[in-house]
Amino acid sequence: MPQLSDPRASRAVLIGSYAYRSLDDLPAVENNIKRLGELLRESTLWGLPQDHCTELLQPTRDAIFDAVHDAAAAATDTLVLYFAGHGLVDPYTGELYLALRDSHKARLDKALRYEDVRRVLLSVGAAGGTRARRKVVILDCCWSGLALGGAMAAVDDVGTRADIEGTFVLTATAGTRQALAPPGDHYTAFTGELIDAVTHGIAGAPELLSMSALYDHLVASLAAKSLPRPQQGNRNTANHISLFRNRAFRPSEPPPPSPDTDAIPSPARRTVRTVLLSLLVTAVAGATTAPLWLDVVAGDEPACATGRLTLAGSTTFGPVLQKAAAAYEETCPGAELTVDVEGSDAALRELEAAGREKGSGSPELLAFSDGLKSSDNPRLLPHPVASSLFTFVIHKNAGVQDLSLAEIQRLYDGVITNWRQLGGNDQPVRLVDRAAASNTRKIFERQILRRSQFAINSEDCLTLTRGTSSDVVRCERSTTHEALRTVARVPGAVGYGDIGAASDRDDLYLVRIDGQRATMEATNYGAYPFWETEYAYTYNKPPTDAVALSFLRFLSSEASKNIMNSYDYRSCAELQNPVPCRDYS
Repeated sequence: MPQLSDPRASRAVLIGSYAYRSLDDLPAVENNIKRLGELLRESTLWGLPQDHCTELLQPTRDAIFDAVHDAAAAATDTLVLYFAGHGLVDPYTGELYLALRDSHKARLDKALRYEDVRRVLLSVGAAGGTRARRKVVILDCCWSGLALGGAMAAVDDVGTRADIEGTFVLTATAGTRQALAPPGDHYTAFTGELIDAVTHGIAGAPELLSMSALYDHLVASLAAKSLPRPQQGNRNTANHISLFRNRAFRPSEPPPPSPDTDAIPSPARRTVRTVLLSLLVTAVAGATTAPLWLDVVAGDEPACATGRLTLAGSTTFGPVLQKAAAAYEETCPGAELTVDVEGSDAALRELEAAGREKGSGSPELLAFSDGLKSSDNPRLLPHPVASSLFTFVIHKNAGVQDLSLAEIQRLYDGVITNWRQLGGNDQPVRLVDRAAASNTRKIFERQILRRSQFAINSEDCLTLTRGTSSDVVRCERSTTHEALRTVARVPGAVGYGDIGAASDRDDLYLVRIDGQRATMEATNYGAYPFWETEYAYTYNKPPTDAVALSFLRFLSSEASKNIMNSYDYRSCAELQNPVPCRDYS
């Protein structure tokens, strides 16, 4: 869901090159810069503070890099980079260069290589690297589409040039087209349409103008004028980045109250809300999200059901289940709950066996799992219950506290072997992993690495096993606490664990990923990637009077929310954004 970027924690660098020694002048570029700066600072649109927006006209390369580095170091929310001027192409590599005053087609050494600017955006955690969790790059120049890929798209492990986590790249043209600056026009063609959309708004668009909404509008408006089609590239939720309010937005009139609905008694209205909520969650989340059969309307108290219920599954979620079960028994006398946390896979097998034995209906057994489990049995129904957070930790002598997602992947690929490669101290990297059967490790491999791990090559996490040929030490520890203790003890070590256990230690650095700390607020809008959803599985839909359904409703109560929060979980019932309670694997 689009959310207006925080102007107090954001920075913008606007670069314009309009007068050249060997290329045609582009006088409209100067107007582009001045007007965009005004719009970014306009309080009714965004309200970027005066000193948070740097305008560079006819700058040198050094001035550009100084400004970009300073803005990247200061921004913690959104970093905006805009360039207007001539674009040049290296005939040998196909790379995009941004032309400066002394640039010439035959003297690319006097131009600005876009790849070098991109590396500033990419180098999170390195000296001068960005801390911003969101980045917007807008290029108004010929051949600007080359920034999205092309001949040099695979120059490093990150992939295409737009492949900077959390970045939206908007270009005036494709990589094979020239941008237009018609003589006599006040603005260049592309930026003129952008300025018009921000100044007047977009009719029919939402209250906030997301980057995707701006892009869609620009495609239509420029095509209608037979002008070059803009291009875009983005990762994850970057298309939701919003820098401006929509001046053309008009809220819809609320529908008149329905006499028929008002006549429905309160319990029946609650049932209607429950059905609508179930349909909404299923529709929003799609096929990978569980159907939520629970009535989680604020203020509704769960109806007590008596009888026996077994809670099985996730060892990580076990302490929450223990306390929630005791609280439910106190709230609902006559209920008897047994907690048996033997592991997610074993619990799901037990639930499936119990369901087959029962034949019809749903057994009084709930199986809890860290993340969705693949199953061919359509009777196993997952219900999202809570979201959990994980974090990377580093020994303090490494001298690094920020890592990008790409850097983490390169660490575990063995490409980065010393922390000095990331701007840290001269200290060998040592990887402390969890055992292969660990759910935490599976979450790490699924959410961060996107692949399985390599084999271990060390027992003490300090030295390589004899006969092993490797540049990086890799070891395993059976529990989170053992892994955290090892990272704190071993110089240069890096590992991971749940945020609750890691936050209790002051002898480790908790790592920011792409400049973002491990917080549920960041996870809530998709800015932090290392999390998992806790699901409760039922066999078929439980009857309305079943203890299982009653307990599931109880998990959305205030009492259960407080229990979950005390163990660094957040109840899905209290999250306003469904991102942490969906599975993207």
